[in-house]
Amino acid sequence: YVEKALHFTVPPASPTWIYTSSKGFGQGTGLWSLVWFTCLVPLVLLFWKLAAHKIIFVNLRTIVSVHLMHILSQYVINYCAPWPEKDSHHVNNPSYLERIGCIVPCHKSAGEIKATLQSLLQFLKPEHVVVVDNGNSVEPLDETQRVVEELNPAITYLWVPIGMKTNALWVGLNKLPPTVEYVMHIDDDTECPPDMVFDEHVWDHSHTDAVSYGIVMYQTGIVEKLVDYEFKTISQFRLFQSHFSTVWFQHGIIGIWRRKAFTEVLQEHPFLPFGEDNWNGTINLLRNRQMRQELRSHVITYAPPTLLPGGSFDRQQGYGAANIWKQRAERWFVNAPRRFWIRLYLLFFYCHDTVLGNIVFRVLSLMHLFEIYAHLVAPLTLLIYAFSNHFRWSFVWQAFLLQSVLHCGQVMFQNYYWWRHRKDIQVDFLVCLLMPLYQTFLTVCFWYGHWRCLLYYIPFVPMRCGLYTEGGMTPALLKHLHNIDTCADDGEEADSPFHLNLEDGSTGALGGPCHDVP
Repeated sequence: YVEKALHFTVPPASPTWIYTSSKGFGQGTGLWSLVWFTCLVPLVLLFWKLAAHKIIFVNLRTIVSVHLMHILSQYVINYCAPWPEKDSHHVNNPSYLERIGCIVPCHKSAGEIKATLQSLLQFLKPEHVVVVDNGNSVEPLDETQRVVEELNPAITYLWVPIGMKTNALWVGLNKLPPTVEYVMHIDDDTECPPDMVFDEHVWDHSHTDAVSYGIVMYQTGIVEKLVDYEFKTISQFRLFQSHFSTVWFQHGIIGIWRRKAFTEVLQEHPFLPFGEDNWNGTINLLRNRQMRQELRSHVITYAPPTLLPGGSFDRQQGYGAANIWKQRAERWFVNAPRRFWIRLYLLFFYCHDTVLGNIVFRVLSLMHLFEIYAHLVAPLTLLIYAFSNHFRWSFVWQAFLLQSVLHCGQVMFQNYYWWRHRKDIQVDFLVCLLMPLYQTFLTVCFWYGHWRCLLYYIPFVPMRCGLYTEGGMTPALLKHLHNIDTCADDGEEADSPFHLNLEDGSTGALGGPCHDVP
């Protein structure tokens, strides 16, 4: 398993403090969780006390003030970084395209991978495309390999028997040929448009290590359309970051890195189950590097078509995230509180190469830190209000209606005024009406995800720096982390931590000296 599923290298030469402070902690959680909850109890009591004081802000004036701040930020972003026109005159440089390689991590993707690869082959050499199919199984889980080989046998297909996207990226990165200087990663259900802009001049700035692209969704249902609007606003916000400071991370959906930078980032990566893209960006910021956004073109991808679990939908985004709740509340939104201290460190010590870049970075960092705090305290404040003598149902309905009207107006202004020059990215009127409800749903996802981070993710899911990249994986850890049973190779001791073979049936189903967690 070790040989088939992992790639080992030497430790990073000049690691950041997040790597050095996390390396060697081990995967045991008993003592760490005890210490964590001992420290968390007074923190929760502090949050509760703060929430009790915040009850005075539960009024209509606060709602109006918050939306006025959002409108102001919306104006600044759209005025300073408007969504650009399509660049019909841009011609991609063939010599630049020949230096780009692409990793496509995938999981049960036979139905989508063909369209993704066809879109890539418009620009890239097939020898520079690596499809990394992965899952906790000895054998591939579907017909992805057949689809890839039928499309173009020059594309490299790998089956990695550990189901983890970060590990798939790491293994795929080390399978790219040496002629690749820039590494593109793209999700298995994402397509590049025919007019995709690959502009090599982004690398003229020596501090730039990566570039991301705009992201839109297939318009197959109302939930997908709501997510589409959300990602369009995120894409434009990143353009603002790119112009005046730095993008914070490249979504796993699409991004291009300098190969050296991507290698160094993954060497220090914590290899947590979810949110690998945000950790990539965070580590890059700790190295005082920058990232950019390209919005003259955008990729198109799928979104889960339902908000909540249930229904007949069986397409599983993100290794099982078949609905927005699971994708956001249980995965994407469980990382931010864990990075709070890292963001606080970056607030004081990140160094941009311009004065304006440093100022903008710190303003946005303060806003992000306050947002984490607000998502933790807000549900406690509302809970206290619900059981207080001040509670009135009339206020609840008034607040909900006011919030909906103000948010709906903000969305319509964005859609019909700021995007009036780009009819192709405007959304339906119904989407404008429903966005307040969707945003309320996302807010609840934030609340749940952030508290899940404090109560479960931090104490029981340790950082895994170096475990997948430096030879630290053992049979017991494979079982513990991925529920994979392995047997020792023929002629080797049963307690040998490495050199595990991937023989037919050697996953614990047959006899022999198998390893397990006690």
